[in-house]
Amino acid sequence: MAYQLRRYGDTFLSSADLSAKAYYFALVATNGTVGLCDASHQATGIIDSNGPAGYPKPVPVVYNGVTKVIVDGAYNIGQCLASDASGVGTAASGAYVRAIMLSASTGAGDYATVRLVDGISAAGVSGYSGISGYSGISGYSGT
Repeated sequence: MAYQLRRYGDTFLSSADLSAKAYYFALVATNGTVGLCDASHQATGIIDSNGPAGYPKPVPVVYNGVTKVIVDGAYNIGQCLASDASGVGTAASGAYVRAIMLSASTGAGDYATVRLVDGISAAGVSGYSGISGYSGISGYSGT
């Protein structure tokens, strides 16, 4: 079961109706509004709850800490995630890693517990051996 721990964020006005998009990746635009992230950007964070219908409406976005995200498939603990084209968590293969899985998922539509991260690429995580228990990271050797 996915869970949340200490997390930090802000509230932004929505650029679209996000009332059914809790735990999707979000992107804050240059005008200060928030919408769903796409695959060509690094997410600002994750939408923290279903907000009111319509827009512009206030939307809470978590940008640091442990939270949950909806994913597009089965992933192991330690898998790096980024946003797909519709804000759903997917395996990161490029420079837009935004979260690392803390709980495994069994398939599309699952909610997974993640640790939000900044400024790393999927290639930079490959071979990392400093995190105990993260068996999903390629090359993990344990500590």
